[in-house]
Amino acid sequence: MIGRVFQLHFQLPESNLLDLEGLSDLQPDIPRIRVTHEDGPLWKRAEQLSASKERYKDKKVIFLVRDPRDVIPSAYFHKSKRKLTYNCSLSEFLYEPVGSLNSLLAYYKIWYENRHVPQAFLLVRYEDLHTHAHQELRRVIDFIGIQGVDDDAIATAVAFASFDNMRQMERSGLFNSGVMRPKDKEDEESYKTRKGKVGGFVDYFDESEVAFVNQRIREDLPDLFGYSDYNCHSHSA
Repeated sequence: MIGRVFQLHFQLPESNLLDLEGLSDLQPDIPRIRVTHEDGPLWKRAEQLSASKERYKDKKVIFLVRDPRDVIPSAYFHKSKRKLTYNCSLSEFLYEPVGSLNSLLAYYKIWYENRHVPQAFLLVRYEDLHTHAHQELRRVIDFIGIQGVDDDAIATAVAFASFDNMRQMERSGLFNSGVMRPKDKEDEESYKTRKGKVGGFVDYFDESEVAFVNQRIREDLPDLFGYSDYNCHSHSA
């Protein structure tokens, strides 16, 4: 969505819109934005994560989070279907010390404790992007500091980044990027645009597993993220 807004607002060619850092080379008014799975929590134990974010003290940080209950199935399929580095069940993965719930909760908590370190910090929730995409995208663009972006550009970017359109672009190889390419076109779980559901975890976890995750979230995740009181049955459709 950000790449599409930049392309429309600055009248750029429709190059690789996923490469936000590269877009800054095309237009000096676009700040250099690096998109990263910072510190690689998917591949580390909780105790291996860096507790300091001092290297971001002169940066603006947009921290995109998602409900841990939905992140864990997504991480599992990423490892088992795309990276092919994990071959046990999702139920087993839930309790893995590397890159699963324990790592994720520790990572969120570290950023919570360091949120005042960057020059500016913006928390963006995946769920809010689902329900209020225009509003959230406008908030992000304002935070980045791009002035005068019209509502049509915001609306076009939201439509462009809809799940169905992203799935079609991934299927057709439009982005010419390994990041946006399914491992197996016939296996839905191997797509980067896998399902895009909020609350989809209810399709994968049984009641005891959901209860376990809920308890860990209540105990270990600060309320700032808004997941502690989440009704896990409200998005089962």
